[in-house]
Amino acid sequence: MITAPQRFMERPNPPFFIVGCPRSGTTLLRVLTDANPSLCVPPESHVFTRFSPLFEYYGDLDIKKNLYCFVSDLLNDVWIKRWKLNVSAAQFCDQVEDRSIAGCIDHLFMLFAAREGKKKWGDKSPSHVMYVREIRRIFPSAKFIHIIRDGRDVAESFKRVPFAPIDIHGAAQMWRKRVGSFHEVKGELNNNYLEVHYENLVRNHKAQLNILFDFLDATSVDFTDTVPNTPGKQGLFPGNRKRSIHDMLNEPISDRKVEIYKKTFTMREIEIFESVAGDMLKAYGYALDTSGKTNLTAQEKVLFFVQEMYRRLYKLFTQVFFVHGELQWRLRSFRLARKVIIRK
Repeated sequence: MITAPQRFMERPNPPFFIVGCPRSGTTLLRVLTDANPSLCVPPESHVFTRFSPLFEYYGDLDIKKNLYCFVSDLLNDVWIKRWKLNVSAAQFCDQVEDRSIAGCIDHLFMLFAAREGKKKWGDKSPSHVMYVREIRRIFPSAKFIHIIRDGRDVAESFKRVPFAPIDIHGAAQMWRKRVGSFHEVKGELNNNYLEVHYENLVRNHKAQLNILFDFLDATSVDFTDTVPNTPGKQGLFPGNRKRSIHDMLNEPISDRKVEIYKKTFTMREIEIFESVAGDMLKAYGYALDTSGKTNLTAQEKVLFFVQEMYRRLYKLFTQVFFVHGELQWRLRSFRLARKVIIRK
């Protein structure tokens, strides 16, 4: 339960959040949205993933010590440090007008937006699909853009990233959990959410983006088939890295990855995926290729367990950023749980 003060002076333009299962086109949608001259979408913040369970521990932010603690943690988070904001915690505390959780988060994003010469901010953190209710407690008028992609194609894409399951059963569980999480809450959002299918976006991105910009009360932009080479896109391709998991952003927008699972997965793998996530596939208009009813054999259970353990060990020993982020979060939680909260 969040007990920290949540008063917030609503902005004329409420923030928006691009959410969805990873590898569903969230980055493509973020870059295209950020290319709009009035909309700013910084790199992933994961601010609710990493802070919402801890909000109550910061206490009353009208108290200078509490405010400084929260702001310092925000600015030093591994994800926010990637933004390279040129501001100290002391300067931030002096600048922020609304000393609440919402006010601080809003000011954080507006610092980035101001640097880009924009006045309306959004966030693209796929993990926030699990935190929609928490976001609405802080920003009641927030808008959500949920991008959905055929989970079987998502599973194929998972094989190339360290943060998602590489076995078909684990991939199905993750996709179903993420998509199902938004499916459960969207009835509470009234007209403040928009669903975008990845397949529609890559086949007719101009029409889809016009719908999106209208939803966000932003001016339409006439894009070509090439992803604009904005600073938001350039930041995804560090010069010292030979390849990026976002290499497709350097190609014309196309549907060549639609139904790629049919070329890469066996029918048995498709059957396993559909047995786990068939209900969500059908709920979003994706036809099943099998009956969607099967059980894992003992050999498959062992194989999938070994594959998942291998992925976790690989991530632990090779993905320094993710390990650093996990360690930072655990230490922060440990410290705050033992902090004497000054509430008033």
